[in-house]
Amino acid sequence: MNCINKSDKGYRALANVYGDALAEAFVRSYPLNKGGENADYYIPTNTEVKFWLTEQKNNISKNIKRALKINPYMSEDAIKHLLKGVISKYKGTYFITTGWLYNGSQTLTQETLKTVYEPNLKIMEGLYQEFPEIFTLRGTKNRNTVVVEITPQVKPEEDEDDNLPEDTYDTPQITKSMDTYKSLVERNNGQKPKAFVVDTFKWVMNANGLYNLVYPGNNMTFLKNIDLETGTVVPEPEEVTTPVDEARRDRMFRSIMQMIKQQHIDSYLAEKGIDMADIYEDLRYAETEQDLNKISETLLKALC
Repeated sequence: MNCINKSDKGYRALANVYGDALAEAFVRSYPLNKGGENADYYIPTNTEVKFWLTEQKNNISKNIKRALKINPYMSEDAIKHLLKGVISKYKGTYFITTGWLYNGSQTLTQETLKTVYEPNLKIMEGLYQEFPEIFTLRGTKNRNTVVVEITPQVKPEEDEDDNLPEDTYDTPQITKSMDTYKSLVERNNGQKPKAFVVDTFKWVMNANGLYNLVYPGNNMTFLKNIDLETGTVVPEPEEVTTPVDEARRDRMFRSIMQMIKQQHIDSYLAEKGIDMADIYEDLRYAETEQDLNKISETLLKALC
């Protein structure tokens, strides 16, 4: 049984700074509490939370810069995915995340500004300086509210004498990966490899029989739906989405927290390879009703 001791002095210190919901999120997501079998969750100190959040933000910045250098024509959805936790979308507009809490409230204490908002702002300012053609930052009357505009780059039309398909990524890295892929298919009598690594590139087959390029360190996706026989991106059909219902998000969160406390589903799901910290993160940053449906399907499939 894993419990968060909310009467603990350390937890109260976190809650006083970040609010109860965000403090609980930090405790459940903290690395020492992932997959642990202790009776109680470890309560990180404010200093440990600061260091952990800083490390997370540094990784986000490195990953998206690397991804954009590999593929400067990334879609808006791909960019948004890599900036999870850094920007949030509200009524069709992206904002730099300041420390969103459940039931729609925000806590903007000085500590929250330092550990959540300011690192996010620094990431976006760095991206704007390095990729001004993709990112634009716009201030508002509220100095802590910054609008982010994302303009995905369009691949220029190929020259008439260039026979490459429109969405082919003609880089040495991709070419080497394609050669390795073809060699593996020939060696396995036509069977596609489920995953393989070329230098620092890891390719994983997806449900469509195509390949996603992921970062080996944390499996973050850089490119999706690549046909490695041709080097082209196969576009996914556009999905009609509905903006997230905040009341439903809040009900789901409270229901999950209740099941953890009363039925200890976090331990059960851990045995099935599902980390509640990941569920919590997905729920926190869900932007559409379809995102909430996917979370529900994951839980129902595991629990029923």
